[in-house]
Amino acid sequence: MYKLKLRDFLNRYFTIIVVIVLAVVIFTTIIFGFKAAMIVVLAVAGLLIVEYMIRVAIELMKEKKHRNICKSISNITDPNEKISALESYLKNTIGPDQAHNSPQYDSAPMDKSQLQLKAALIFCLVNTCIEKGDYDTAIRFCEEVLTIYPICDEIYSDEEITYKDQCILLISLCMMGRHEYEKASAMLKFLKNKGFRSPAAMYKIDTQLMALAINTGDAQEARRLLVQVTPEAVKADKEYPEYGILYELELNEAMIDMLDNKYEDAKVKLNDILNNCIFGGVRKRAQQLCDETFLKAEP
Repeated sequence: MYKLKLRDFLNRYFTIIVVIVLAVVIFTTIIFGFKAAMIVVLAVAGLLIVEYMIRVAIELMKEKKHRNICKSISNITDPNEKISALESYLKNTIGPDQAHNSPQYDSAPMDKSQLQLKAALIFCLVNTCIEKGDYDTAIRFCEEVLTIYPICDEIYSDEEITYKDQCILLISLCMMGRHEYEKASAMLKFLKNKGFRSPAAMYKIDTQLMALAINTGDAQEARRLLVQVTPEAVKADKEYPEYGILYELELNEAMIDMLDNKYEDAKVKLNDILNNCIFGGVRKRAQQLCDETFLKAEP
């Protein structure tokens, strides 16, 4: 908050500050000579450079600390423990004075990077709540992001997906979890009609549409979308190997196999995930699907 107030002060009184500095330099030149004035100017410039370097170093240290904390939180397997850790970190990182959630703050200076960090942390909370099956809480968190007015319509990822679009994607996933497929379909249709050109953006939407097709039992449409999203999934997996994107895709393919009554093919894919996948969320879903489908069938 202090940094924001300082920035506001400099923006408001920049002209006055420049006039005062020039007056000091002229006065020093008249009284003590040009050499003394130059010493004052160089000293001020040196202090500003040192202050800037210190500020950059502090920001880099904060960013490194943030990444390490987020990595440690992402390694937590228990959803309740992960949610507690995320909420604690969110509370300690983003103070209430830094979250301007209304257009009335348009004229106030704000560090948007802090608001973007807040939204990213909330998205982590949303994904964890979805993994836990707590869809109501996940939707509530999405609605909180939608109130962060200054960044809501700014780009979140993939050059086109905004923070608002990401919320719609996540809420549509919650609607599927609650078996409200018509609402999920309407949300995804809205995003599809926006006419995104980025392959990565279309991949996100088509992946959700594939999940919707699987949930509604449309094997033909699900398999069509599977073929469509696979190239981008391979590309995304190379860029973000920590998310297990290809194992997630294999899990979806196994579910499509089941819709087509190809249970042996599905079993091979599920066993591959259980034997080789290290990503807890994907393994958990694969194990549940395997138990529900194959263990119950055994005498």
